[in-house]
Amino acid sequence: MSETAGGPGPRTDDVGPPRGAVDRFRWWRRAVLPTVGARVSAALLVVALVVNLGARGVPGPVVLAPAGNVVVVDTFVVVLVTQWFLMPLLALTLLAATSSPRSRLVRLTLLSVVLAALGDVLPGLVGPRWSSLVVVLASVGAQVTYVVAFWPYRRAALTGRRRALPVVYGAVYVAVVGTVTVVALGSGVLVGTGFVVAVAVHGVLLVTTAVLAAGVHRACAVGAGLVVVSGGLLALGAAGVPWVLALPVGWHGVLVVAASVVGQGLIALGVLRRDG
Repeated sequence: MSETAGGPGPRTDDVGPPRGAVDRFRWWRRAVLPTVGARVSAALLVVALVVNLGARGVPGPVVLAPAGNVVVVDTFVVVLVTQWFLMPLLALTLLAATSSPRSRLVRLTLLSVVLAALGDVLPGLVGPRWSSLVVVLASVGAQVTYVVAFWPYRRAALTGRRRALPVVYGAVYVAVVGTVTVVALGSGVLVGTGFVVAVAVHGVLLVTTAVLAAGVHRACAVGAGLVVVSGGLLALGAAGVPWVLALPVGWHGVLVVAASVVGQGLIALGVLRRDG
């Protein structure tokens, strides 16, 4: 079968098992990203993520002098613009890697990624008054959608060693919520009950998603675990936890975004492997 940008892609089981590292990579690439559109979208996603993380790690304007011409690059603008493209590119990758009619799992995963994309794009369009509410609603919506998508796999998620996941993830996020509360009260910062409750509710959704993801695919489990880490770091930073504030300038954002985007990419990978 010839490979097309919109078709189902080439078969990966008609040439025998892959041999060697290069052949294995090519086989894996064709199995996961069977179309040109999926590969291009995935490549652009990687480029956008690298540029975003690099700009976060170098706060403030950067002065370049190509061929003697001085150019000042505002890294804040670079971060903002590349952030807008991360989740849409992941959605395009997932869309291009699958064909119609798409399964329930793929459709709901796409919806979750789109909601995450709205959480990145809309705050810059609605103004500071509503930006926080938009981010919270988009994040909660994305996690609820993941829970609904992964719910049919709940029995597989709680078999064997996976039974320990709720305890492990739960303990981690209880520690996060406890640290947020203690640090905020100890430093005299008026965080408010609403913030602590929001962190706790978001944590319950993240942990539930991570536990259920283990029943879908191993890549989903790892990816959802990274999203839990990202959410925890975000909450700790917002509360002003000392060791988070002591990180080099920009590195908190680097860790949060890297864990979140890589995590959601792995979730998408696991969904593709499960769906295939």
